[in-house]
Amino acid sequence: GVLQVGNYVQSLWKEIGAETDTSYVYNGVVEAVTTLVAALAAFSLSLLRVNWSLWGEVSIGLLSLVQSLTLVFASQTKVLWLAYLCHVIRAMPSSLASTRSWLSWCRLCSLWSCRTNMLSSPLM
Repeated sequence: GVLQVGNYVQSLWKEIGAETDTSYVYNGVVEAVTTLVAALAAFSLSLLRVNWSLWGEVSIGLLSLVQSLTLVFASQTKVLWLAYLCHVIRAMPSSLASTRSWLSWCRLCSLWSCRTNMLSSPLM
Protein backbone atom coordinates (compact mmCIF):
# COMPACT_ATOMS: atom_id res chain seq x y z
CA GLY A 1 0.00 0.00 0.00
CA VAL A 2 2.79 2.45 0.80
CA LEU A 3 4.34 2.13 -2.66
CA GLN A 4 0.96 2.49 -4.38
CA VAL A 5 0.23 5.68 -2.48
CA GLY A 6 3.74 6.95 -3.23
CA ASN A 7 3.20 6.41 -6.95
CA TYR A 8 -0.20 8.07 -6.76
CA VAL A 9 1.20 11.07 -4.90
CA GLN A 10 3.90 11.62 -7.53
CA SER A 11 1.24 11.66 -10.26
CA LEU A 12 -0.95 13.94 -8.16
CA TRP A 13 1.88 16.42 -7.68
CA LYS A 14 2.54 16.42 -11.42
CA GLU A 15 -1.15 17.09 -12.13
CA ILE A 16 -1.39 19.89 -9.54
CA GLY A 17 1.83 21.44 -10.86
CA ALA A 18 0.51 21.40 -14.43
CA GLU A 19 -2.82 22.95 -13.40
CA THR A 20 -1.23 25.74 -11.41
CA ASP A 21 1.62 26.33 -13.88
CA THR A 22 4.20 25.83 -11.15
CA SER A 23 7.68 26.23 -12.56
CA TYR A 24 9.45 24.77 -9.53
CA VAL A 25 8.66 21.36 -8.15
CA TYR A 26 10.26 20.08 -4.99
CA ASN A 27 9.31 16.41 -5.08
CA GLY A 28 12.79 15.21 -4.10
CA VAL A 29 13.11 17.78 -1.34
CA VAL A 30 9.72 16.75 0.06
CA GLU A 31 10.75 13.08 0.06
CA ALA A 32 13.97 13.97 1.91
CA VAL A 33 12.09 16.12 4.45
CA THR A 34 9.59 13.29 4.92
CA THR A 35 12.40 10.88 5.75
CA LEU A 36 14.00 13.35 8.14
CA VAL A 37 10.73 14.14 9.94
CA ALA A 38 9.89 10.43 10.21
CA ALA A 39 13.34 9.69 11.64
CA LEU A 40 12.97 12.44 14.24
CA ALA A 41 9.49 11.22 15.13
CA ALA A 42 10.71 7.64 15.47
CA PHE A 43 13.56 8.78 17.71
CA SER A 44 11.11 10.77 19.83
CA LEU A 45 8.80 7.77 20.03
CA SER A 46 11.64 5.63 21.36
CA LEU A 47 12.03 8.03 24.29
CA LEU A 48 8.41 7.62 25.38
CA ARG A 49 7.31 4.96 27.83
CA VAL A 50 4.09 3.63 26.34
CA ASN A 51 2.20 0.50 27.25
CA TRP A 52 1.80 -0.74 23.65
CA SER A 53 -0.37 -3.67 24.64
CA LEU A 54 -2.90 -1.14 25.93
CA TRP A 55 -2.51 1.76 23.46
CA GLY A 56 -1.15 0.00 20.37
CA GLU A 57 -4.38 -0.70 18.53
CA VAL A 58 -5.86 2.68 19.45
CA SER A 59 -2.78 4.46 18.09
CA ILE A 60 -2.83 2.38 14.89
CA GLY A 61 -6.49 3.26 14.38
CA LEU A 62 -5.94 6.98 14.94
CA LEU A 63 -2.84 7.08 12.74
CA SER A 64 -4.73 5.25 9.98
CA LEU A 65 -7.50 7.82 10.23
CA VAL A 66 -4.97 10.66 9.96
CA GLN A 67 -3.37 9.00 6.94
CA SER A 68 -6.65 8.52 5.12
CA LEU A 69 -7.89 12.06 5.82
CA THR A 70 -4.66 13.68 4.66
CA LEU A 71 -4.67 11.58 1.48
CA VAL A 72 -8.26 12.61 0.72
CA PHE A 73 -7.43 16.25 1.43
CA ALA A 74 -4.34 16.10 -0.79
CA SER A 75 -6.37 14.63 -3.63
CA GLN A 76 -8.81 17.56 -3.49
CA THR A 77 -6.41 20.48 -3.07
CA LYS A 78 -5.09 22.57 -5.93
CA VAL A 79 -2.22 24.02 -3.89
CA LEU A 80 1.02 22.11 -4.38
CA TRP A 81 2.48 23.08 -1.01
CA LEU A 82 -0.56 21.71 0.80
CA ALA A 83 -0.23 18.46 -1.12
CA TYR A 84 3.43 18.33 -0.08
CA LEU A 85 2.51 18.92 3.57
CA CYS A 86 -0.17 16.23 3.39
CA HIS A 87 2.44 13.79 2.07
CA VAL A 88 4.77 14.46 5.00
CA ILE A 89 1.91 14.00 7.48
CA ARG A 90 0.64 10.88 5.69
CA ALA A 91 4.00 9.15 5.39
CA MET A 92 5.10 9.65 8.99
CA PRO A 93 2.72 7.11 10.63
CA SER A 94 3.88 4.36 8.25
CA SER A 95 7.48 5.03 9.17
CA LEU A 96 6.63 5.12 12.86
CA ALA A 97 4.75 1.83 12.70
CA SER A 98 7.52 0.06 10.80
CA THR A 99 10.18 1.46 13.13
CA ARG A 100 8.18 0.42 16.20
CA SER A 101 7.67 -3.11 14.89
CA TRP A 102 11.37 -3.35 13.96
CA LEU A 103 12.41 -2.28 17.46
CA SER A 104 10.08 -4.88 18.97
CA TRP A 105 11.53 -7.55 16.69
CA CYS A 106 15.11 -6.58 17.63
CA ARG A 107 14.28 -6.75 21.33
CA LEU A 108 12.68 -10.14 20.86
CA CYS A 109 15.70 -11.43 18.92
CA SER A 110 18.15 -10.07 21.47
CA LEU A 111 16.24 -11.75 24.29
CA TRP A 112 16.15 -15.01 22.35
CA SER A 113 19.87 -14.90 21.51
CA CYS A 114 20.71 -14.05 25.12
CA ARG A 115 18.76 -17.09 26.34
CA THR A 116 20.31 -19.28 23.65
CA ASN A 117 23.79 -18.15 24.67
CA MET A 118 23.04 -18.87 28.32
CA LEU A 119 21.80 -22.36 27.51
CA SER A 120 24.81 -23.20 25.36
CA SER A 121 27.32 -21.71 27.79
CA PRO A 122 30.05 -24.15 28.93
CA LEU A 123 29.41 -23.08 32.51
CA MET A 124 25.93 -24.59 32.52
